[in-house]
Amino acid sequence: MRAIRFFSFLILAIFMSASLATAQERRIELTQDGDYFGFDLRTEKDVTLEQCSAACMGDQQCRAFTYNTGASWCFLKSDYSFINPFPGAVAGRAVASTGEPDIGAPPALAFLPSNVGDEAIRYRADIAAKPRPDPGMGVGVLTTIGDDALAAGNT
Repeated sequence: MRAIRFFSFLILAIFMSASLATAQERRIELTQDGDYFGFDLRTEKDVTLEQCSAACMGDQQCRAFTYNTGASWCFLKSDYSFINPFPGAVAGRAVASTGEPDIGAPPALAFLPSNVGDEAIRYRADIAAKPRPDPGMGVGVLTTIGDDALAAGNT
């Protein structure tokens, strides 16, 4: 029984030390006048660039950030893709020092024509602009209306 406890403790200790080592092997790469768009995790207000960088390093979910120098706001990101030009901002990303490449967010789907994405964005905006339907018009209500119409011979 002691041997089982010892090996359980040993395995747990190895796992914890490996996770702590991984957490300490990150560094921040900065890009001036850049913005990692989207993937917002949270926003830190009234902070310096150094505080923004430290906040990202202290959060294992943070993979990148954008720091707005004019507003002193830090936008921590759960992921990143390409950098958009943004004068007055600093884009930073957490890079693992283990030597394994971090590829970031998945690339755009190359097999889709570019107009499909544009159309999806327009469609989403159209849906958001329309008033919401009456909550009393769920599937059950519509089914009843349809059944009543069929029973009345209104086909």
